[in-house]
Amino acid sequence: MLAGCQAVAPPAPTITSRAEWGAELPNHNAQNERGLFDPATNPLGWKVYADPLDEVYNTIVLHHTALPATDGPQEIQLKHTRDKAWADIGYHFVIGADGVIYEGRDIGVRGSHTGGYNTGTLGIALTGNFEHAMPTEAQLASVAALVRYLAYAYDITHLAGHRHFQPGDTVCPGENFTPLLPEIAENAGLEFGTDGYQPPH
Repeated sequence: MLAGCQAVAPPAPTITSRAEWGAELPNHNAQNERGLFDPATNPLGWKVYADPLDEVYNTIVLHHTALPATDGPQEIQLKHTRDKAWADIGYHFVIGADGVIYEGRDIGVRGSHTGGYNTGTLGIALTGNFEHAMPTEAQLASVAALVRYLAYAYDITHLAGHRHFQPGDTVCPGENFTPLLPEIAENAGLEFGTDGYQPPH
């Protein structure tokens, strides 16, 4: 099977919306996203993709939150906006220990999850610290279903972990989750690794 090619559309998993989990609106005055994107004056700003998303995304990046597994999207959004001064939660999706998938940052907006590689990557985080614990079976089932769906929906070709893009800077997504990533990629028809990453033009 070619990377990103699935003959039959996988079912869309159930995703808890931002409204359902009580997300705060993005703060476009946030210090570290510096207002709205402008290629000349504000390249790190809040970027809404203008091109079709299947032309934007090529790689899914998997993370752990490195927070208590009970910290859900509200706690993560607060940490990202308060402590990191980002405009919003950095991940596009969050998967709780019970397997519930939460909508994070709007999928049409550049994330803030993998330094230097946010443009053109989709960020998915599982709650918990997988340096010390294992992802739950429910999380693994949900991340597999979500990856398959996103790969098909957006013609994605590759999957990698945060640490593969920033070796030496982070251990994310943890020593207990990282070895499982190649199988998640293979089961979704994706190549594993960073070789497919290309920022959109």
